[in-house]
Amino acid sequence: MLKYRQMVELLEQRINNGEYPEGKLPAVRLLAEDIGVSYLTARKAVNELKENGIITHNASNRKIVIGKAVTKQPLVGVITPFWHFSEWMRSIRNVTAELGGQVRFVAYASDTDPAITEALSTSFDVIFVVLPVGRRNSRLLSRLRKLGNKVVILFHDMTRYGLRSFIGSNPGSIHLIMQKLIDCGCRRIDALGTGNSSDTESSARVDAWRSFLDCHGLSGEFHDPGILPFEHPEPKIRKLVLDLIDAGRLPEAVFCLTPAGALGLYRACYERNIRIGKDISVFSFGEQETAKFMAPALATIANTGKLDNAMRELLSQYLPGAEPDDRLLFQLTDFEVFEGESLISNHKEI
Repeated sequence: MLKYRQMVELLEQRINNGEYPEGKLPAVRLLAEDIGVSYLTARKAVNELKENGIITHNASNRKIVIGKAVTKQPLVGVITPFWHFSEWMRSIRNVTAELGGQVRFVAYASDTDPAITEALSTSFDVIFVVLPVGRRNSRLLSRLRKLGNKVVILFHDMTRYGLRSFIGSNPGSIHLIMQKLIDCGCRRIDALGTGNSSDTESSARVDAWRSFLDCHGLSGEFHDPGILPFEHPEPKIRKLVLDLIDAGRLPEAVFCLTPAGALGLYRACYERNIRIGKDISVFSFGEQETAKFMAPALATIANTGKLDNAMRELLSQYLPGAEPDDRLLFQLTDFEVFEGESLISNHKEI
C-alpha cells in the first residue's frame, strides 16, 4: 500500500477515535514528522481527506479542521492520575460510545502536571476529573470551578466547592459485610488504608467502619501505611502487614479501604503462609472488577449494573441541544455484596 494511503487510513482512524478532540489537525509539517513520512506525502494525504469532506480549513484558512459530519458528540474527557481502567472508566467509555460521542483519557503524574492544564483547555463538552488522593491543590480547584458544570469530579463529594460530583454507593453499606463477620464469631476488625482527613472518600469509609465497631462493642485498630500522593500503595502495605504478622498482632479480619490497597496485604499473607478466607477475613469497598480477579476473590461492596444508567443520565445532559440541570451531586444508590472467597465462615481468634 502506498504511504500516503496508509496515512489517510491512519488519520481517519485517529479522527474516528477522537484523538484530535479540539477538532483540529496539526500542521502538515508536524503531521509528517509525527507519522514519519515526507512533507509531500503528508500533504497528499491531507488533500485526499479534504476532497472526501472529512477535513477542511477554517475561515482564516490557517487551521485544518475536522468536518462536522465526522465530529461526534458529546466529546468527553477523563483526567485521571496515571492509568487505572476501573468499572467507572469502562462505563464512561461505553455510554459515551452509545450516545454517539467520543472519549479521551488523559493521565497525569502530579497535581501540577501540564497535562491537566492542556486537557482543561481542550474543547471537551464534559470533563471527568479524578483528583489526587491526600491533598487539594487550591489553584487546580479554582481552575475547575471556573469551568462550571462542564467539570464532574469522580469519587469525591466536592459540592462544597461548587463542583459537580459523581460518587459511589454509601460507605455505610460495608455494615452488611461486617454484620456477617460478627455473626460468624468475629470480634476484632481492623482497617487498612490512608486515613488523610482531606480525602473525603477515605474518611467516609473509615467513619462507617468505626461507627459499626462502636455500635456493636467490637475492637479494631486503624493502620495507615503513610502512602504519599502518586505513590503505589502495595509495597508499604505489604511491609506494614508483615510487621503485624511478625509481632503477633494480625487481626481476625481487615477492612481494606480499596481493593488496590488489599494487594499488598495479600502478598504479605502469602509470604507468611497466612491463608485469606481460611485464617483471616479480608473485605473492601468498590471496584468489583479488580476484586473478583484476586485470589481468593476479595469480598467487597460492588456497584450494580445501574452504574451505566446513572452515567447515561448524566452524560445525556451534554448532548447537542441539551442543558445541564442544577444538580451538583450524583450518587449511586444501588449496590450489592460481592462475597468472593475472602471471608471466613467461622472465626476463631488467631
